[in-house]
Amino acid sequence: MKKKIFSLGNATILILFYLLFGVTYLSAILSDNFTIGDNLKRGTTTTLGLLVFISIILLFMSLIYFLPKVKKAVVFVFKQHKNITSIGLFVLLVLLQFLFVTVFHPKIGWDPSALINTLDHVDDVNNRAYFSLNSNNLPILLFMSSLSNVFQLKTWLFFDYLTIVMVDLSIIFSVATSYMIDRRYFAVSLYIHILVFGFFPWIVIPYTDTWVLPFVSAFLFFYFSAKKVTKLWQKNILMTLFALLVCGTYFIKPSAIIPAIAIGLIEALSLFKEKRVLLSEVLKKTSTVLIVMFSFICLYTITQNKIEHQTLIHVNRERSIPAVHFMNMGISGDGGYNAQDTLKMGELATKSEKIEYSKQMYVKRLKKLGVIGYFHFIIQKQINNTADGSFA
Repeated sequence: MKKKIFSLGNATILILFYLLFGVTYLSAILSDNFTIGDNLKRGTTTTLGLLVFISIILLFMSLIYFLPKVKKAVVFVFKQHKNITSIGLFVLLVLLQFLFVTVFHPKIGWDPSALINTLDHVDDVNNRAYFSLNSNNLPILLFMSSLSNVFQLKTWLFFDYLTIVMVDLSIIFSVATSYMIDRRYFAVSLYIHILVFGFFPWIVIPYTDTWVLPFVSAFLFFYFSAKKVTKLWQKNILMTLFALLVCGTYFIKPSAIIPAIAIGLIEALSLFKEKRVLLSEVLKKTSTVLIVMFSFICLYTITQNKIEHQTLIHVNRERSIPAVHFMNMGISGDGGYNAQDTLKMGELATKSEKIEYSKQMYVKRLKKLGVIGYFHFIIQKQINNTADGSFA
């Protein structure tokens, strides 16, 4: 029976994986953002850029193919000495990021603007109104404020520099995780990260989307580290760090703890894998789970208490937007931002009224979609969520 449950669980994971990534892959190829040449729908063209890009690729491949010395040099630099080369390229990437941000650091509107403006104008009535409604952004505001006090800086450029640090710390933790799992893939992992983050436009946006990245990469690193060690005390220390980072991740961007939830589900599923369970192993795993829960609850309680008693900005918690609002907004239109819902949250006076309105609208929209309509909707939402990194 246990074996069947384990097999069914693994099969379900594989099906979901191929379904979700299959949808993402196919929609990326079919997207009008990926149109080769003239895009009649958007009135744009990629002809010149594509021509230059293909020409560079063909030139590079031709040099390697027809000139043995060039091929030998490429193999020598990027393969034989891949570790040194990848680290050198990463250092170069960091320097280019700082150069780019120094030249180009525009003031972004919406939430990032509210965060940075508030640090300079905590008594502004508009800033108070924003954080009364969006109290979920209080943790990132307090985090930014503490860093600002340490360095005595509150400029956009300063916070963009910090965003680079956050992104690059994430790269370091991710590559370290790859190295720990299989050191043969260290250079390959770093090459991929350099390529992806070399074209990462979000380094100019100091907000939760970028600032949460090192927390997620770090808790994954400590989880895999805990899987590698054999001594219980080492495992428990690493899992404590895992729990603390998951808690920190939750306060910065709650949806970013999804990998931690996945880890919990996988660990639960793995219990059905073992044919014979030893009492000593059960006690070890139980102690680790209890330590993780205790660490998370302790930090959660301390952090929540600090947020509730913060004195940086005066907020009216009765005006706070409830979590169910985001569920409701998430099934409206194409699943993205809904200005009408947000405006309604501002109009309703109390939190209970906001909750009631959001619940009613959620049920109404769910019924309107129906089972088939909802399935089509979530497939389309997967396409939108993974489209082009713009969160459009």
